[in-house]
Amino acid sequence: MIIFCNRIPYYQTAWSYRVLGELYTQSGLDFQAGVFPDAVSLDRYLRLRQEEAIPLLLQFEVLGQDALQEIQREGALVVYSHADPRQALGNTITGSQETVTEAVAKQLQCQPQAWLPLAHRVIWLKEKDIRETLLGQIEALAQAVGLTFNSQDYPIENLFDFPSESAPWQEYFTKEEQLLIHCLFKPLLLFGGDETGETFREIFLNLVKEINWPTWLDLLATLQKDLWKILPEQRELVYQAIKNSLIDSFADCGLGNQGAEIAHYLGNQFTQQGHFALAQSWYLKAIELEPERYQSYYNLGVVNEKQQQWQSAINYYRQAIRLNPQYAKAYYRLGLNLKQQLINQRENLEDQKKQAITLEIGECLTQVLNLDPNHPSIKFQLAKFWQDQGESAKAKSLLTAKEWELLPDFVAYLINTGNQWERRGKFLQAQNCYEMALEFEPSAIEPLFNLALIFEKQEKLPEAIAYYRQ
Repeated sequence: MIIFCNRIPYYQTAWSYRVLGELYTQSGLDFQAGVFPDAVSLDRYLRLRQEEAIPLLLQFEVLGQDALQEIQREGALVVYSHADPRQALGNTITGSQETVTEAVAKQLQCQPQAWLPLAHRVIWLKEKDIRETLLGQIEALAQAVGLTFNSQDYPIENLFDFPSESAPWQEYFTKEEQLLIHCLFKPLLLFGGDETGETFREIFLNLVKEINWPTWLDLLATLQKDLWKILPEQRELVYQAIKNSLIDSFADCGLGNQGAEIAHYLGNQFTQQGHFALAQSWYLKAIELEPERYQSYYNLGVVNEKQQQWQSAINYYRQAIRLNPQYAKAYYRLGLNLKQQLINQRENLEDQKKQAITLEIGECLTQVLNLDPNHPSIKFQLAKFWQDQGESAKAKSLLTAKEWELLPDFVAYLINTGNQWERRGKFLQAQNCYEMALEFEPSAIEPLFNLALIFEKQEKLPEAIAYYRQ
């Protein structure tokens, strides 16, 4: 027999694991035991173990594929210890060096509601039942593994030292943290009977009224970074759980626009770190909840542009303009992407198509100048465009004499200016210069390298890596 004991909540599972070990020891029976902190080590053990008749008592945090197959086999037993996950998390962080978001990231990977229904045989242990009928729960454990238990015959007083009841879970967390864990653990709360749909909704709506929204968004950003760091193997699964549990909680309670804002915000975090495919999925989620959200269409254009998916970027920028005809940023990016498309496909395009694209580029850049005359580089972009079309008079009319002299070396000027800001420690100003240089000359290498350097100096490593890769 293989006996699987889930390891979270730690204090409760440690108790059931210890009880089973003591029951086997007091019965004079041989058994093997092991504690496995991750799926890789548990699966490796199961693949390498010898087929022996003695029971295996295994305590685990995360299941891998091999362990899941074993759980489904006849004869396997899962001793599932359940406690309110919010309460368990509060107990976990008490006296721990872990932050709330680090603890949440680890606990999210367990997801018993997904694998437990697949188990061949399960015995549930609930914290409330253990506290109220301790002997009865020990007897149930013994019976499940084919042993008898009589408290008169077993000198195992240490099995009765189940931890005393702790403070309510709300006392461990800020309002923003309460909302975060309440939403993220929704599937487990409903699965374990800790909340009903109605009580979950009531707590959720009360918390939404009490949180500070910027603080809440910052907390989500921290969680996103911790998930990326702590869960390299399961992060995609956990991100999907966040969409289903957290974002949809807002939508289900009639707060779809706020859910869209969260999804858009997380998309921005992934974009900044260079995880463009993930960013795209979050922007699409934002649009699903708020179809008129033009900023998410614009950002979808940005992430497709960064992946050199020019036509997709063009389509998304056009969608943003359709929803907001005054959106200067979208006209600007649309013009730059049309320009890049023209460069890439010039040899394959018919003259009529080239003329149509060229005309649209001019219209886009002119619209930017009309909507945002103070745009830092639009005059130079438009002047360069007209110069390339042989319209020198139009180009000169946009610039002063000094600016006209600067035009041929405008990219070098932006890079040098960025370098001066960087040497003074003004990284944001330097970043703006390098980004403008890239807009003017997308194939330039030096601005990409310099962007990577300034992010590295700020210890923003995901962003630095993304620019080094480009």
